[in-house]
Amino acid sequence: RRDRVDGAPDLERARALRTCFVQKYRLSRHAAMKKAKNQLVASLPKPDAVSCEAMAKQGLFNWVACMREHYGETIRSAASQHRLDESLVLAVLHQESKGDPHAVSTSWCLSLMQILPSTAEAFGVDMQQIFDPHVNIDTGGRVLRRYLDIARGNLSQALASYNLGPGDVQDRMKSSEGFDPAAFAYTRNVLRVKQQIEKESRRLAMSAPALVPVVYTPAR
Repeated sequence: RRDRVDGAPDLERARALRTCFVQKYRLSRHAAMKKAKNQLVASLPKPDAVSCEAMAKQGLFNWVACMREHYGETIRSAASQHRLDESLVLAVLHQESKGDPHAVSTSWCLSLMQILPSTAEAFGVDMQQIFDPHVNIDTGGRVLRRYLDIARGNLSQALASYNLGPGDVQDRMKSSEGFDPAAFAYTRNVLRVKQQIEKESRRLAMSAPALVPVVYTPAR
């Protein structure tokens, strides 16, 4: 008989078996969830919509022109209704999907503003419409407004929350390691694009020819 000290070998074997079981369970559960999500996304209607993703490779302002041409009214409406800068909505669109209305991330974020199914549900959005560009952009605007209100107007914190979730951001900020939303890569990228869009908009406005009033003089 092999010597045992306080049943250590049996305990180690039990732990190894438990670890193996947990790993297999997680993998099978992950595979099942992935299959279910694949089926869900495949079942959702994807309306015909223009993708500006390719234009992003030709420069930011070519991309902005494409987005404004095809989704300009929706972007302006979302910005106005949810009290956001149009440049902010465009910058988030650029960061999230580059303007691809059929985008699906590895985290199952969907369409132009990369809305999670759970977020759509929380905001009362019908999942059958989540790939509709107008519904998706409006939902993204509602989410941004909510996170800005939670962050009391702190745009950096709101953007970090859009990427990580507000609970995660608050937990990180309270942790001993600390967390600066303004230094977060996602936040910096969105704010950089927002500033570039605003700068170019000002330049175009200044270079636009002034309208000369025409005075009508009736013939005598």
